[in-house]
Amino acid sequence: MKKTARSILTLLLLLAAVVLYSQSDDSSGLPVPEEPGIPDIYVMVVARSYGDSIVLRWAPNNPVAWSVTNRYGYVITKRHTDTDGEYVSEVLTPDTLRPWTLEQMMDYFGPNDTIAAVAAELIHGEGLAPDALIEEQHGFVESLIQQREMQETRFAFAMQAAEFSPKVAEAMALRYVDKDVKPGVLYDYLVTATTPDHLMAIANGTELLRCGPPEALVPPEEIDIRQSDYNKIELAWSRDLNSGYFVERSTDGGHTFHRVNHHPFYSTEPDPTWHSDSPVVQFYGSLLTHYHVFTDTVTPGVTYHYRVQGIDGFADLTPYTEVVSITPKDLKPLATPIIHRALTYNDTLVHISWTIEEEDDLAGFFIEKANTRDGPWEVISEELLDSQQREFVDEKAYETKGGFYRIVSIGFTGKRSYSIPARGFVEDYDPPSTPEGFTGIIYHDGIVELFWDHSPESDVRGYRVAYANQADHDFVLLTPRPISENYFRDTIPVRTLTRNIYYKVLAEDYAGNRSEFTEVLELTRPDIIPPVTPLVVDARQDAENVHIWWSPSPSKDLLIYRVFRKQEEEERWDLLQEFDPAEVGDRIAFADSPSPSPISYQYGIEAIDLAGNTSGLSRVLSFRVRGNPVPEIPISLTAEYDEENRQVNLQWVCDSPFPYYVILMKSTGDATLAPVTTLEASHNSYTDRRLNSGTSFSYAIRLQLEDGRQSQPSETIQVTIP
Repeated sequence: MKKTARSILTLLLLLAAVVLYSQSDDSSGLPVPEEPGIPDIYVMVVARSYGDSIVLRWAPNNPVAWSVTNRYGYVITKRHTDTDGEYVSEVLTPDTLRPWTLEQMMDYFGPNDTIAAVAAELIHGEGLAPDALIEEQHGFVESLIQQREMQETRFAFAMQAAEFSPKVAEAMALRYVDKDVKPGVLYDYLVTATTPDHLMAIANGTELLRCGPPEALVPPEEIDIRQSDYNKIELAWSRDLNSGYFVERSTDGGHTFHRVNHHPFYSTEPDPTWHSDSPVVQFYGSLLTHYHVFTDTVTPGVTYHYRVQGIDGFADLTPYTEVVSITPKDLKPLATPIIHRALTYNDTLVHISWTIEEEDDLAGFFIEKANTRDGPWEVISEELLDSQQREFVDEKAYETKGGFYRIVSIGFTGKRSYSIPARGFVEDYDPPSTPEGFTGIIYHDGIVELFWDHSPESDVRGYRVAYANQADHDFVLLTPRPISENYFRDTIPVRTLTRNIYYKVLAEDYAGNRSEFTEVLELTRPDIIPPVTPLVVDARQDAENVHIWWSPSPSKDLLIYRVFRKQEEEERWDLLQEFDPAEVGDRIAFADSPSPSPISYQYGIEAIDLAGNTSGLSRVLSFRVRGNPVPEIPISLTAEYDEENRQVNLQWVCDSPFPYYVILMKSTGDATLAPVTTLEASHNSYTDRRLNSGTSFSYAIRLQLEDGRQSQPSETIQVTIP
């Protein structure tokens, strides 16, 4: 689908109704916050109510942020006050919203949805080559369009694709429909980019909207029409907040209309920093600043009716404009000039001469120049040359080391005709400057994105990128031919013990001169390999203690060791101790003194590296800690005969650290003590009324512990009954 998408995109850009994507900073169509103090990078959010639902649209305000967030996604939260006055906050997307996979897009949209194909290429492809963005020349309008940085171009294309198709916006994780809304309720929506702050801090986006009927949309305004060539007309209308436009045409007097462009159209505003002395270029530059200009091919003598309909950031269509009409005149094509020669003098000048057939409509000539045969072209003649002139000297040819030239004949009626380009050579031995601002990032899936600043020289043909696995190794070129964009995407394996990879880039001009390479850029692969698990070396146990020794992990990037314990029937492991890898030496020694229990204790250790990867718990060791078989517990017992009530009153005090209950023992005369009753630990006294006169009785107590052990008996107390 990547190849299909790239081919479709190139064809779309070369159609007569080409979609000229805006290169301004607000190309997404979403409003840019103006209040002071806002972060540099944030999520822009807009919302629209439809009565029974609210549609959210969002996008980061930064091309790199958009590219990064495609891998981490968004979470949407809705907040409002319910009918009981309670504040309600709910997450609308329990599963983080991320762009669809390439397979999901292919399955849902199929091969014929060109907007979806563009979106899939921009998200999952390798990007657009600038050569695919250069259109065939249809006039000076196209010559005003300046190619900007590749990342900004991809971002602009992506935002337009999301605005032109609701389902594509959903597939790009840039649109959400909330159908659980009530009319009249004020909702506050929060869109959060889940990108880790250490990678890129992206502020949340919010939008406050009351649910109600949709607002009426306004049609485009100030539409006008004129004939620009013998078989061309130009429609112009005011710029507004719409993301694109559909132009419809009628040839039956305005009874039936058909769309001229099947994809939304948007003409680019000229770069305000770019200047030309050409009157024609200045005219179109001023026109495009305030108006969209659409060119259509027509047949002279036929009356055409036109109307325009806008499409906004929610893919909603506006009402139509008023209808305008035109009957193009039958104009004869202007004669085409033929370049006779383009000769170089003194390695500084290029002398161009041409011929042309006799032409009554000829007003004069413009001279255009480009670095390649396909443009983009720039007018270099300061003014319209006389219709009798047949030669021109480019006195600044040395600045661009020559180039391609063509002659543009201009008619009194506005007609134009272009010569076949001719090459003018100026010897060039000066290499371009080394690119600056070289930086990059490696994602966890092994995608590498490299960026650098464009070289300032006008004759730079492109750039070459090289890499190596060691800084002192020979670097290998990744680009067999120069690439014209200042962006490169590479794919590398990340499951490897080679931690770093190295890149550098150079610039190359049209004469083949190469700059010096940039300084080597060192990038660290994401660490996804877990550390090696520590191994048990020895383990010992006595009545009350557990001792375990582990051999340290041989992994080099360790952060910490953590020892855990749980009892056999439990699910949760408790963290007992942490060890610094730098302090453990050749063994990790651990000791524990758990409470005696008939249930086994289980122990394990894990190693964690600097990237947060864990080795997982080591082999689990089990120990049953019983404690001393006969614990020494202080017990004090007293006995007193109550003659009045003929009873023996027993009292005791014991200090046990273990749960227990009391066993009372008794004997008559010289007999052996035997248990007579058991008492809860909360009792510390007992009354014995089973007595015989003239008999001696002996008493003692011992403690029965919950773990099955018994304490030593108390001192035996003897009582004689009179």
